[in-house]
Amino acid sequence: MYSRTYMGHVHLSRRDILKSIPVLGHGSLLVPAGLMAQRPATGARGVIRGALVDEGTGKPAAAKIRVVETSTGEAYLPPSAIKTMPKRTYFYARGSYEIAVPPGRYRIEVVRGISHKAVVDFTEVGSGITHVVDVRIPVLKDMHSMGWYSGNTHTHYALEIDEDPDDRLRMVPPAEGLDVSVISYLIRND
Repeated sequence: MYSRTYMGHVHLSRRDILKSIPVLGHGSLLVPAGLMAQRPATGARGVIRGALVDEGTGKPAAAKIRVVETSTGEAYLPPSAIKTMPKRTYFYARGSYEIAVPPGRYRIEVVRGISHKAVVDFTEVGSGITHVVDVRIPVLKDMHSMGWYSGNTHTHYALEIDEDPDDRLRMVPPAEGLDVSVISYLIRND
């Protein structure tokens, strides 16, 4: 190392200055210093949101949705959403959905009754970032044009559910693509 002292300060040669600069390795990323302060905390959740549209009509649709982190297989549900029974790994949404999740890669499954095709999509969620995943749900078979209508003639809701039964009744039949729904709301085994 070659250096000189001038007026009490050490001055390095150009060669020594260049050697002191760290060299970036393979896969390194340069980020302007001003952007570093704008980066969200790595633990912050991201958001997945989107519109649900019936491809046959072009109108907003209700559906049941499952959001799964691909590396762990863990399903995420919005805290206040109406969930499927009994396993409660899907949630119901009408027209749009929104869910906060930790950073990661997610599989989004959207299902709407027996006459629509299930849709599967993937997204990578970054910390503190909103990802829009709109879903057009394709019609598998137009049963109404053939004179067929779907229904559930025997639906029970357990007392243990933490949702309002009326809210559940407004959400579930449209999301399941039901034209007719016969409900049994009874207190049993008491």
